[in-house]
Amino acid sequence: MITVIFRDEIIRMNLQPGFRINISEISETLSVSRTPVASAMDKLENEGLLQKAQGSNMLRVAPMDITNLILLCDARKTIEGGAAYLASQHITTTELDQLKKYCNKYVEAVSSSDKSQRFKHAEIDDSFHLLIVSASRNTYLMQAYLLLRNQLLRYRYYIDTIENRAGVDDTLFVSANTHVAIYNALKLRLASTAKVEAERDSQNMHSIFSTLI
Repeated sequence: MITVIFRDEIIRMNLQPGFRINISEISETLSVSRTPVASAMDKLENEGLLQKAQGSNMLRVAPMDITNLILLCDARKTIEGGAAYLASQHITTTELDQLKKYCNKYVEAVSSSDKSQRFKHAEIDDSFHLLIVSASRNTYLMQAYLLLRNQLLRYRYYIDTIENRAGVDDTLFVSANTHVAIYNALKLRLASTAKVEAERDSQNMHSIFSTLI
């Protein structure tokens, strides 16, 4: 429970990068011993959401930087591209119908002038790509993707905290079109096209952050 609460707070940017984690303070506030709190923080550190300062045992919310983003995007490109290629062979009609719904919801979210509605794009994007990886029917690709998922979702939420929207909203619209292209390629069972479009969508994320972080 502690892990879930703090993971969600970090991913949704309610706990900002650099925020100091005080295990004693948390255990006192929640009226629990330090042991479950420390265990929860260890899990979040292993997920890359928390980080120890060099030469210190003090935990802070992990920073968001371009070096980490490039590594994430490269890993995402490899996993999602391969997953889309395989999904073109295995995806079901039911999954395709759900994927189309995600495409429509994503367009609605990034087009909304209501910030609370626009924030929904992060979860929709996450669900869209998770479905494709699942449709690959490859257990190892799914395991690899789940290792990245929470960090990727955190960057997706970060997009909507960017105040200077120049170029950001345009790239989100490009991403919406890329989602449709991925869906169409999967529906037509075009494996190579699905792979290329999935890789292109990863590059869209990189484009948003490359000049901002």
